[in-house]
Amino acid sequence: MGDAPIQQLKRLKAIEHELDAWFLEAISRKSTAICSPSKADDASAGTQTTYLLDVVLDTLWWTAMLLLRIALLDLSSRLSTRHTLLSDLSSREESSTSKVDECVHNLQDMVVVLLGDRSGTMLQVAAARLPLHFLEAWHDQRGDIEGKAWCRDHKTKALLNAPFLDWDALLPWSLFIITWLVM
Repeated sequence: MGDAPIQQLKRLKAIEHELDAWFLEAISRKSTAICSPSKADDASAGTQTTYLLDVVLDTLWWTAMLLLRIALLDLSSRLSTRHTLLSDLSSREESSTSKVDECVHNLQDMVVVLLGDRSGTMLQVAAARLPLHFLEAWHDQRGDIEGKAWCRDHKTKALLNAPFLDWDALLPWSLFIITWLVM
């Protein structure tokens, strides 16, 4: 099998570290004056656009990080069973699981924001499709019944707001629709 999988794991870890550093820098530069959706009526159009852009970028960020961290977790667990020299990976696996859980929690927050307190628009419903897909896949992989129920409840809420949409057909378009929200 060689060192190739170990090198892949190290490279993915380096990418994760670089992305975490970039995200922390981006967060530190974010404006603290961004309004919440409940204050959108009082906010200027520029502030609303800034808020929506933040939601879109955060949704894309947490979706990408969820996928990266799931890949790291899967690769770490496979390598730890094949390489006795990597026995310390099991302790790292717990850390990786907590990082995945962080992504799940933040992505769930983004789904709630995308769907909104009021009935969401068709674009909001469509934009929530992609994160809900990956959240549901993670909960299914882990056998998390409560997480799957959460996804099912939010899917139901989304479809109640736009019952004419074909949920399965939305998946490939959801990434593009997320970006249309800010246009």
